[in-house]
Amino acid sequence: MKHLNLGSNRFTRSIPNVFRSLTRVLTLDIGNNSFSGRIPEFLGNLSDLRILILRENNFSGSILKQLCQLSDVSLIDLSGTIPMQFSNLENIESLDLYYNGLSGKVPSELIKLNYVAYFDVSYNNLSGKLPDMKAQFSTFTNESYKGNPLLCGPPLEKKCTSTSQVIDPSGKEGTGNWYDIDMVSFYGSCGATWVVFLLGFVGVLYINPYWRRRWLDLAEECMYTCYYFIDDSARKLSTLFRR
Repeated sequence: MKHLNLGSNRFTRSIPNVFRSLTRVLTLDIGNNSFSGRIPEFLGNLSDLRILILRENNFSGSILKQLCQLSDVSLIDLSGTIPMQFSNLENIESLDLYYNGLSGKVPSELIKLNYVAYFDVSYNNLSGKLPDMKAQFSTFTNESYKGNPLLCGPPLEKKCTSTSQVIDPSGKEGTGNWYDIDMVSFYGSCGATWVVFLLGFVGVLYINPYWRRRWLDLAEECMYTCYYFIDDSARKLSTLFRR
């Protein structure tokens, strides 16, 4: 068998081991199903594979490094995390990781993919600095990375700082760069929030006479409570000093 297309069939559970015998398959499409569990290691042994489509399933765990042994593959469409060993796929022409819950960095080693003409990691959970715009990566626009608010660097408008570290969604610190935090905007937004809150509060008291009366009664009660507390404390201190 050279080509096997089982996409969009609502299959469940894990990928069957019977696929292990497809040693000469060129195209394997099992996308748009409900397969679960880890991506099986035997897929990395399908040495003749040219097109592998695993997208929109329920796989767990990271993308197997064994898939990076498919040196003749030209298109991969799957989900997980991006291993730097993808740079070994020298002949790959299309790498589509769109909308797959990816996390971590976009490995800088991917700039070694000299033949990749299509690259899409949009709408994931990627973070950190993008690879330098060299070789084929100089042709990719921000459309390849949209939907990842924690990414920074060209071709995106968000700039990276040179001193801060990347915080991976898993909680581990990386070695990349983080994005700038505009402290002026931060304090300005906080101040504006408080102003809007106070204006809204005053507006409610102005419009509703019942709440206005209750607020004034509460304020008066608090004032008297504080006054008697201070007066009582002062009297006690005065008595102590006289002794």
